[in-house]
Amino acid sequence: VIALFSGLVRGGFSVLLLTVAYYLICNGLPAAMEFFKSGSTVSRHLLTALTFFFPNFDRWDYKGLVILVDGLPPLSGLLLDTLYIVLYCALALVLAAKIYNARDIK
Repeated sequence: VIALFSGLVRGGFSVLLLTVAYYLICNGLPAAMEFFKSGSTVSRHLLTALTFFFPNFDRWDYKGLVILVDGLPPLSGLLLDTLYIVLYCALALVLAAKIYNARDIK
């Protein structure tokens, strides 16, 4: 993601600020979805639409597996999460490459 932002914006601090804001949005989106679960359908649909642009980083939080008593989650869920992160990283890298190819870096 930082490579994508560095292709869009000039200046190191601006890129850092955008990347930190993106990270905070990605981590705060699941909490916002939980908060607005009983709210209006418009807010729920808006938050669901935002998840297409901002990934849910909580999906990849496997710290709890260390103390899990009930056993491991299903293998299909782990494979789906792995596929999700691989596709997300590939998309971010492809977009960053397209942006850098379009820029005149001399």
